[in-house]
Amino acid sequence: MIKKNFWLIIVGLLVVVAAFVVYSRMLSKNQHCRLCAEEIHPGMGYTVILTDGGKLKTCCPTCGLRFEVHDPTKVASASATDYATGKIIDAASAYFVEGSDVPHCDPNMTMRNEVGDIYTMDWHRCYPSLVAFNSRAAAEAFQAQHGGRVVTHAEAMDAIKASQGP
Repeated sequence: MIKKNFWLIIVGLLVVVAAFVVYSRMLSKNQHCRLCAEEIHPGMGYTVILTDGGKLKTCCPTCGLRFEVHDPTKVASASATDYATGKIIDAASAYFVEGSDVPHCDPNMTMRNEVGDIYTMDWHRCYPSLVAFNSRAAAEAFQAQHGGRVVTHAEAMDAIKASQGP
């Protein structure tokens, strides 16, 4: 009888642990940007690989590049999501469309701080908007429909430096 109860407790604990693992994986699918707390937008994700082996997932190329500008010594490499295909690409060789009409972060949404007070944003870290592409041709096709300008990774970094906010 004691052995039976022991095994029931063990099985019960295993079920609880398995449920926790499944639940935590479900939560991680709805990830948020480590820099601005926005949801990671479909087709817009950007990942900075840190020199210590860690990963910094951001909602968009702008947040990721902003980190690269501020802490370049911590950056080993970076990857972006190709907006046209959804595939992960090397950010350093990507082309970006800056300032298109495709919104990915809404600076006009109602914001609340940790105690629930409402505030407005005068500056949003996700601007200038940047959309990543694997090829210049894909970036130019997107630009023809949505406006903006096609820039390289280095030019996108310069745009981030020029837009420094508070």
